[in-house]
Amino acid sequence: MIGVAIAFALVLGVGFLLSRHPVRAIPLNGAYGAVAGVAIVAIAFIAAGLLGISPRTQSPAPHRVDVRPPQAPTTPSAMAQAASELKAAYAANPNMAITCPHPLFFERTMHAAGIAVVPPAATLANASCRIHRRALRGQFALPATVQHREYFEAERYFEDFPIARLQCMQCNSWIETLHPYNCGMSTPWFPAPPPSLALRSERWLTSKAEVTTIASSASGRFTVVAAGIYNTPQEIAIWDVERCEPVVALSPHGVIRNVVWSPDERTLITGRGVLWSQGQGSPGPSLFVWDAATGTAQLQFGDDLFGVRGTALSPDGRMLLASGMLGKTAAEGSTLDLWDVATGKLLTRLVRLEVQEKLPTLPFFSGVAFWPDGSLALAACDLYTLPGPLRYDQPPLPWWWNRGVRAWRVSDGVEVDFLAHQPTPVRSLSIARDASRLVTSGARFGVWNLVTGSLLWDKINGHAPGPAATGDCALIARATGYQQDNHGPYIDAAVELYDGSNGELISLGLHPTTPNCIAFAAGGRQIIAGGQAGELRFWNWTPE
Repeated sequence: MIGVAIAFALVLGVGFLLSRHPVRAIPLNGAYGAVAGVAIVAIAFIAAGLLGISPRTQSPAPHRVDVRPPQAPTTPSAMAQAASELKAAYAANPNMAITCPHPLFFERTMHAAGIAVVPPAATLANASCRIHRRALRGQFALPATVQHREYFEAERYFEDFPIARLQCMQCNSWIETLHPYNCGMSTPWFPAPPPSLALRSERWLTSKAEVTTIASSASGRFTVVAAGIYNTPQEIAIWDVERCEPVVALSPHGVIRNVVWSPDERTLITGRGVLWSQGQGSPGPSLFVWDAATGTAQLQFGDDLFGVRGTALSPDGRMLLASGMLGKTAAEGSTLDLWDVATGKLLTRLVRLEVQEKLPTLPFFSGVAFWPDGSLALAACDLYTLPGPLRYDQPPLPWWWNRGVRAWRVSDGVEVDFLAHQPTPVRSLSIARDASRLVTSGARFGVWNLVTGSLLWDKINGHAPGPAATGDCALIARATGYQQDNHGPYIDAAVELYDGSNGELISLGLHPTTPNCIAFAAGGRQIIAGGQAGELRFWNWTPE
């Protein structure tokens, strides 16, 4: 614009000279004045161009250097290329680090320990290991901003995506590790594996039959072991825990899946159950009372049932709580009954749940327990899915239909509200002797705080058998593993010991076959587990 102004000044100067010597033939007012003004401006631009003082001929502005970081790739192919280059650079340089400074030490320690670490993106690392929390806290001091988290995204259900990571909550940088759900016994541990249970003794039943239940007496000096399903020999015996030997044999009366001891250890009550796991029941007496000293049967009752799924004795040993089967399968309903142990008389049928409508699902009673003072009867409610051809449109369901644990007052048989926020189906339960905690197991297993009614922790359980708990629910033992096929090897067969307060894994012991049943003995210092082919293992546990 400076050049235009100079040219404009030259034109005005010429105009001034002309005004000193006017040309009368050209008027400079009115419309002619406007035209003349436009012409003057045009002449000014032309003059500026001829004089070489156009604004486009000025010196160019200084060149700007773009200091912004390169944009992250947005196309799938570019992203894959960038990730591939990052992984290659990380693999080639052992000193290269991806995470922020807070979890950086753990990234390098894992690398140095030979654990496979791969960076999927900047600030993130994937480590092929499982974290043992107790060892992590014992060996290292976690930075204030770093947390170890294990959870499922987005909801707490079986189908959700398992996630485990050492995460910096300040920088949003983390090391992705393997969630326990995705781990096996061969998965590397960081920083160290949990200590192993001490194997005290290994025994094999002479029948080589599948162990169906194990139950320890109140003192933990004795335990009952039952074995055998519908197509194998059945046996049941009382074992001396200290000697790891059977001392009293009983006459089996079918497939036994429930055993409960009287508080004085003089009486046993056994319950006949389904013929095979999740299979059919059969008619006939379902409950038997035994003299524990001699192994003689004293009483049998429950003739109208097709078996029982759970049994529990009242604290005074006088009443038996049992979940009965109304038919061969769970689709035919169940009952919750109180029996007189001395006479075998049915005292109260707390509830009878029958199929009155053909619904998509039907709850049925499974494990049972008494409140420590005997005032409440608790029942675990599992859920049976009816076959499609048997279903009609679902009518409105009662409030208790999908509740995993239900409770009744023993005094008058009235149901009370209990764990209102417990909708997950439950197969077994154990209550602490001080009524402070409740252990539940089904598709998930975990511990409830009964004082606050809140869930302390829970984990996926899949189809594993019900866990065992010490009297105070401070320790929980759980079986893991499966058989590859009917004739294949057993995979990841073990007993795991957990801290009841927070769900942390304390210890584990490997088994040659998958354990079916677990019980604590000797005041929680021993664990007895039984599996396929009549296998029994007696484990010692020494508290830290």
